[in-house]
Amino acid sequence: MKAIKKSFFIAMVLIALSLGTQAQENPPHPPTHDNIGDASAPAGGGAPIGGGSLLLLLMSGGYAIAKWRKVPA
Repeated sequence: MKAIKKSFFIAMVLIALSLGTQAQENPPHPPTHDNIGDASAPAGGGAPIGGGSLLLLLMSGGYAIAKWRKVPA
């Protein structure tokens, strides 16, 4: 019974955390024919990807080192 309560609590926490993703605003409208060839717009819409890729590399490197050294994660 204790395991069921723990699983239920974990599921409720995950559901509560995912509700914030539904509160995002709608995406912008697609470009009109007047500014499709606009050279001033960056490729990809200017989305920043530098911080996420760095975080991914650091965390995967730490995990690999921990597995290599047989350190419990």
